[in-house]
Amino acid sequence: MSKISLRDYNHEIEGLINSGKTNEAIAHCKYILKLFPKCVDTYRLLGKAYLEAQRYGEATDILTRILSVVPDDFVSQIGMSIIREDEGNLDAAIYHMERAFEVKPSNSAIQEELRRLYGRRDGITPPRVRLTRGALVRMYTRGELYPQAIAEIRASLAEDPKRVDLEVILARIYMILGRKAEAIEVCSRLVSKLPNCLEANRILAEILPGTSRGEDAEAYHQRVTALDPYSAYITSSTPTSNDVADNAILVDFLEYQPTQQGDQQPEWASSIGVNLQETEEAVPDWLVEKPPIQRPGLPEPAPQPEATAPAQPVEQVAAAPAPQPAEAAPAQPTEEDALIPDWMKTAGWAEAESRPVNEQAAPASAGEAQEEIAPAEIPDWLKAIAPTDEAATSPAVNEQEDLAKLDQLLTSQPSEPIASEKAAQVEQAAPEVVPTAAAAATPAVAAPAEAVPVEAVAQPVEVPPAVELPSWL
Repeated sequence: MSKISLRDYNHEIEGLINSGKTNEAIAHCKYILKLFPKCVDTYRLLGKAYLEAQRYGEATDILTRILSVVPDDFVSQIGMSIIREDEGNLDAAIYHMERAFEVKPSNSAIQEELRRLYGRRDGITPPRVRLTRGALVRMYTRGELYPQAIAEIRASLAEDPKRVDLEVILARIYMILGRKAEAIEVCSRLVSKLPNCLEANRILAEILPGTSRGEDAEAYHQRVTALDPYSAYITSSTPTSNDVADNAILVDFLEYQPTQQGDQQPEWASSIGVNLQETEEAVPDWLVEKPPIQRPGLPEPAPQPEATAPAQPVEQVAAAPAPQPAEAAPAQPTEEDALIPDWMKTAGWAEAESRPVNEQAAPASAGEAQEEIAPAEIPDWLKAIAPTDEAATSPAVNEQEDLAKLDQLLTSQPSEPIASEKAAQVEQAAPEVVPTAAAAATPAVAAPAEAVPVEAVAQPVEVPPAVELPSWL
């Protein structure tokens, strides 16, 4: 492996992210983090790579860690705004974008993005973005207007006590003004909330050696070195880590392989920490081809040459057509299987006769079945409704006879007029005859004066002989 400085390595990773090679960038970031587990610059690049790859779950975790180290980190605030907007949380997206705007208020792209978010939330896009208290604090700090900056910070903290980014600026201002006691108080409060806050640990590591808490300075210095490896090489000639030479830290450059770091896995599997890389495993016994089972009575298959090649891989065996199911020949009992213990013989157990499969599976003959089945008596009610032999043997003939009887019955209905018509004929033939009982039931309009009593003319009405219905009707 070739040697490269840590800073140059991070620059190479940033170039990979900008060119769209996010998987390779992630692999290099993880490699550096194995050497420097808390390097904040590498963490920032890893979060950016996850964000570019739209792996928002992992990006949220990394960016949240960075904000606990550098509360006003510009890249992390923009990334969190993008993630929150993707989740549909516009208020949180606007909050993080406002923090990014406060860091760089003159950035036109941030201004346009913040105006767009305001328009989505309020329905009206403002013509311009107004400066917030955080932006004014940073403007006063850059202009060395420290009293105005302190006043704005206190007013902002009164409105929102969670603005740790403003507390970091306040601690830095106190240190610049030489107000060490106030700076230590603010930094101690920050470290209790965010133990890895880079600026608070750096201030405490610098101020505490001359105080009664000088023994704690080394612990804070180690935290700063873990977060910023170049801080270990700060001298009087290089007061800040940015002044340290790049070659102060050299690492081996990773020879990236596309199959490493889980690049062949789907994103969802990488997000939950599942390793789906294929591993070569031995072929199980049930996948190994076995010789076909020979059935009794069938010709033996032609012998095949013995295979000298190694066993086929799983893919080829699985692709081969499955053999047709065959009836397994009964296993011949061994002497050990044939032995029956004495207590079973005492209970009446005996050795079973081994017969061929055909004899065991052959059904019983008709004679044996008749001997086994005992005849049963048929009840009288079932005999009464049982069909005759003629009806059972020729159902079509019986049906034709029944249809003929029905046709005869329908055609032999009395074609004579009904009783009312017959009464009308009687009236026409003999006017002195009164209507029958059926006609008398209707109200008469005008009864004739010479009507004869009913008893004199009432005659029995002839009823047609009843037709015998067939049994099936």
